[in-house]
Amino acid sequence: MSRGVGPYPFPTLPGPVRQFVSISVVIMVFFLARSPASLIDDGTLFLLLSVTVLGSAWFAGTGAAIAVTSVGAIVGAFATDDRASVAVQTHVVLFLIQGFLLTLIVSELRRTRRLAEREARVAHAARLEGETASRMKDEFLTTISHELRTPLNAILGWAVMLRNNSVDVAKIPRAYEAIFNNATRQGRLIEELLDVSRIVAGRASIDLQEIDIAENLRGAVEAMMPSASAKGVEIRFDAPTGVPCVIADPRRVEQVFLNLLSNAVKFTPAGGRVQIQMTANTG
Repeated sequence: MSRGVGPYPFPTLPGPVRQFVSISVVIMVFFLARSPASLIDDGTLFLLLSVTVLGSAWFAGTGAAIAVTSVGAIVGAFATDDRASVAVQTHVVLFLIQGFLLTLIVSELRRTRRLAEREARVAHAARLEGETASRMKDEFLTTISHELRTPLNAILGWAVMLRNNSVDVAKIPRAYEAIFNNATRQGRLIEELLDVSRIVAGRASIDLQEIDIAENLRGAVEAMMPSASAKGVEIRFDAPTGVPCVIADPRRVEQVFLNLLSNAVKFTPAGGRVQIQMTANTG
């Protein structure tokens, strides 16, 4: 058997078996001392009994060690030829004191070990919690970076196109409107960052209102238009008439559309096209 993991060696052995083994060792020492050919004197006998107490405390615990100490004192007294001598009585008293002290020491060592193992488990759990918190922080920063970069890319894209005079005259008002809308979106994102403590505490609020889903999607398309143009990807969106309004949080819905369009542009090869279709459900 292997020692295994647990408060005692050989953890598969039940408690009664451990106690039986401990008492049996004491009996064996008694018969060994009483055998005619034995070379064990009184001092050696009590030394063997002390070792037995120590082994019992390690092998079977405090209860078994106390039982072995008591039985060992009786065995030590009856295994000697002169039970009434002062030397034998002194050996018995010293053995009792020594047995209880050894039992106390082993018990304290085992308690210290349990405390150390408990502290190690707590430290391990704290380390795992710290790693989880660090990973969540990295994911949060990645998400925030993506959310802030999307409207900023749209602003810079339209600004560069206006600066290079690559925008048709008819689309200049649209460019100004896109820059304004994306600057407003980025301002809202920054305001949400300032409110991150409420999100962490689980008190994030949803601003439900009636929104035009087609207009919301059109704003997301305009925000992604410069990035798509820079990559050579065409975005087509023709909003049908009669699209009903829905009750939702406009900022959350817009974030969903922006993420979808961003991924669509990202994984569409240059020269490709992203087609957005909406169906008016009048039923």
